[in-house]
Formats: sequence, C-alpha cells, structure tokens
Amino acid sequence: VRAAEHALCGGQWDFTWQTGNQTVSRIVLVNNSDWATSCNQKDYLAKHYPRLYNESHVAAEGEVLEDHDLAAIRLTSVLRNAFSSCQSGEILSQGVCAPISSGLAEALPSDVMPGGNPKSPQCSRFQPQLGTQACSPPAFHKSCTWSEYSKICEKDVDPPGYFQQQACQTERTASLQESCHVWEDVFGAQHPLKNCDITRLCRANELQCIVMTGQLVLDVSNATAFESSKSTTESAIVNALASALKVVSSTVDVLQVRGWEHNWPSTGPGRRLSTNSYNFAFEDIWNVTGSVVVNGTAMVKYAVQRLPETLLPSTIPSKTGDLSAQISANLVQDGIVVTSAEFSPWPPNFWTTEQYQAALQKMKPAQPQGDQPKKQ
Repeated sequence: VRAAEHALCGGQWDFTWQTGNQTVSRIVLVNNSDWATSCNQKDYLAKHYPRLYNESHVAAEGEVLEDHDLAAIRLTSVLRNAFSSCQSGEILSQGVCAPISSGLAEALPSDVMPGGNPKSPQCSRFQPQLGTQACSPPAFHKSCTWSEYSKICEKDVDPPGYFQQQACQTERTASLQESCHVWEDVFGAQHPLKNCDITRLCRANELQCIVMTGQLVLDVSNATAFESSKSTTESAIVNALASALKVVSSTVDVLQVRGWEHNWPSTGPGRRLSTNSYNFAFEDIWNVTGSVVVNGTAMVKYAVQRLPETLLPSTIPSKTGDLSAQISANLVQDGIVVTSAEFSPWPPNFWTTEQYQAALQKMKPAQPQGDQPKKQ
C-alpha cells in the first residue's frame, strides 16, 4: 500500500512538461508553483531580469492575486473531466471502468459526480465558412477541451488559436499579409473584411497604394441646381464620395464633370471624347463645349487614392443610393438634385499610386518652350 501511495502521490507535483525546440531544449519542464491569472510585468522583470530593465519605464501593475472563483472553476473542471470516461459510480482503471472506492467518491466536491460527468465542449476554432461572423467572439464556456497537437499547430496561441488570431488580426502584430494568407492560401476563402488585392499590388511597407479611378453616371432631376456652380457641384460630389465610401475627402478627386474643364493635378489637355458617349477611358477628356447635364444625365470622372484595406470593391456598387442622396443634400437644403448614381463601367480601374501618376503624366501637355527654366 505504501508503495502504491508513493507511486501515485509521491514526488513533486507542481510542474508540467512541454515539447521544446532544437535551439533551447527538447523538453521544457514548467514549474507551476507561480501560476497567476496575469503577468505583473514589473515583478517579473525584477525577478528574472534584475538590474537589466528600465525601472522608470515599466509601470507597476499591482499585486497579482489568485482569482478564487477561477480557482474553484479550475478544480471543478479538472475533476469533472477526470471522472467523465465511465458511468456514474465507476472510474477508469487500466483502460477499463471499475467501481470507484467509497472513500474517494465521498471526498469529491459536491458538484463533481463519481463518474458520468459530462465532458467539456471542444474549444472554439477559426471557422472561415462563417464569413464575417468567423471573427465574432466565440461562445464562452467555463472550460473547454484543447489538444496538445492543437497547441503545437496553433503555435501555442490560446483558443480559438493562431489562425483566428491572424485571420481576424486580434493582435497588433498580426499583419494584413498574414491575415490574407490565412483566409486565401490556407483556407481558400475570400477575406470577408479586408481587400487582399492590396497585398498583391502594394509593397509591404506601403499598403495604402491603391487608387480607384472610374466614371460616375448621375441621373439629374434638377439641372439648374447641378449646373449653377462648378466648384460647388464638384465639392458636393467629392464629399459625397468620401461619405459613401467612408474615406477621407482629401483622398478624393473629381477630375472632370462632362461639360466643364478638367481639374489637373498637373494642368494639361488630353484626347477629346464626344459629349454623349458612355464609353470610358481614364486618359480621355470630355469636350467642354457641350452641356453639363445631357438628357437628364451627368458624367463624372473621379479618383480615390489610398483606398483603405476595409473597403471591399464588391461592396462599392451598393453604396450608390447613399451617394446620390448625399450629393443632393450637399447641393440643396431641401429637395432632390440627383435621383440615382451608378459606377459605370464596373469594375473601375484599380491602380497603384505609381500607375496613377504615370497616367496623369502621360496626359500632361508638353511645357511651352518659353516656360522652360533657364539654365544657370
């Protein structure tokens, strides 16, 4: 009996082990005696990095105390799981269920049955099939089941795991590139929250390089109000686009409203386009001799720079209702000026900043000879 007692209960208990690596150690023995619910950084650095850390920079976080509710939950969860493999009144012994001793059964807490306890549910994992809901907080359980293999493959990130952390960017260190990699490469799903084209077109350190250029076709019911002021109307369109797309207005340019002069980042005419054509090429310029509103329709050439990663191209066509209403509200206090708007043709151009600037440069006229700077 004494030998059995020593085998079962003797030795040191307050440690666990985990697989290490080729660099530090193959097996890591973890001392659990200092377990806590959170880290007091100042105390930790003082103990393990004495005289090496910046005391003035590390703020004291207060004494870390064991959460007694958490301790009770932990005890109940562990014991229920230990006595869950067999029916009530039995315990797993050498792979088979055997009657549990009365002494052990009586020693168990009142909320733990001597056998037949329900198993804890599986811990939540990343579920890309849920689309936008995949990044919603998982259902809370007092305890859940996670495997050692899951710890390894999920890079030791607590449930719902590494893939969830990276895909949903729940940590500051999670990058857009890694988020898109998890969604598109690992799980073969379109990212429901971020525009992953940015990672393919932009450099890693310049992710705000996307420029959307295209044409708006507006149905105008109040031509008088729309045509009354070039600057007012163009400003109304800029602010409406910024509001509908949820971007900063300084990133939006109205390059031309058909019938009015082109607005140039660098002044200069390009090729001419007939006033009634719905065909669109960015480098073409509409004729300024015609009317602004033709047969109830106005056309606008626009550019939106530094598209945010949260603006999905697939959602843009659905924003035209808000766009037309906002243009009207920006032009008149009461009433309707623009009844509808359409991004046409769709899709528009999605360029890098370099491509956009190259296109504008191509449209610039040759500088008059007399304006050339004098050589010193």
